Amino acid sequence: MLFILNGSAEVYYVDRHSATLEKQYLILPRNPSSFLILANTPLRLLVLSVNGSIVLKLFEDEDNDLLKSLPMVPSLGSILDSIRRCEHKGYPRRIFFEAKMLELLLLIGDDSKRRKQNNFISIKSYDLDKIYQAKEFIERNIQSPCSLIELAHKVGLNDFKLKRGFKEVIGTTVFGYLYEFRMERAKMLLENGAAVNEVSFEVGYKNPHHFTAAFKKKYGILPSLLKRQNKHLD
Repeated sequence: MLFILNGSAEVYYVDRHSATLEKQYLILPRNPSSFLILANTPLRLLVLSVNGSIVLKLFEDEDNDLLKSLPMVPSLGSILDSIRRCEHKGYPRRIFFEAKMLELLLLIGDDSKRRKQNNFISIKSYDLDKIYQAKEFIERNIQSPCSLIELAHKVGLNDFKLKRGFKEVIGTTVFGYLYEFRMERAKMLLENGAAVNEVSFEVGYKNPHHFTAAFKKKYGILPSLLKRQNKHLD
């Protein structure tokens, strides 16, 4: 599995252009005979190798070809960030990686089933690009989000197409994605030692009490307690 965390790249497989990736991921065949990545910008990527039999069980329609590129959702990015920042050593490190890989595979498997049910491939390529642009705009502007109609105008779609297409491609609504992205970003900042008030402002909440309520609803713990727990672990 190839995850593009930052930057943009052209992907070629068996002498053909297969995908342009930007904050997306690919699931590769078990034995890629010819595979090339050309970076368009400074690139940060993560490659994880998984037993092929596990993947086949998760993806019933899997074949020996390159799968369609898929968007990175906030929960997926959070798992990958945990894998990259792991500081465990020895056997605990192995257990941690195995747990995170199972979590990752379950998330990807659920996303695959959702896409099949929603007939994901029915979306036109042009509209798909616009939906990805909307996703990127949301991530860059979490401190000052715009309305659905404003977002649709910015990416060149009508609001109905954006609303329906975003749910089909990303798996949640525009504002549901904004909430998930804010919470995942906040969790990462708190785990890295940032103050609660700073995090609240960083993820777009003017009132820290509203942020605290939203965070507790998502994770079942106050942000101040999460920060304290991670400080104690350090």
